[in-house]
Amino acid sequence: MVASWDEEVFFASEWWWVHRDGRWYRASAPQLPFFRVEPARVPLTVTSLPPGRYLHAGEVARPSPKAEPRRGRRSPATGSDGGSHVGGD
Repeated sequence: MVASWDEEVFFASEWWWVHRDGRWYRASAPQLPFFRVEPARVPLTVTSLPPGRYLHAGEVARPSPKAEPRRGRRSPATGSDGGSHVGGD
């Protein structure tokens, strides 16, 4: 989670994740643009967190580095899912 933002941004499965307007987005770094992804691609460690609990928590929160369950698969060649782009801060 990025503490200085006005939304919850999480790091899991080598991506930064944010939930905006009922949709999930990810980026390779929190300061880069976020791209929309299908909900099945979001790690359960992120979707299982209660909304709003980590807003302005005061530090970057990252799930443990152990393998995380996924509901979808990334493309082995690019890791892309063809989602749409949304700019980040």
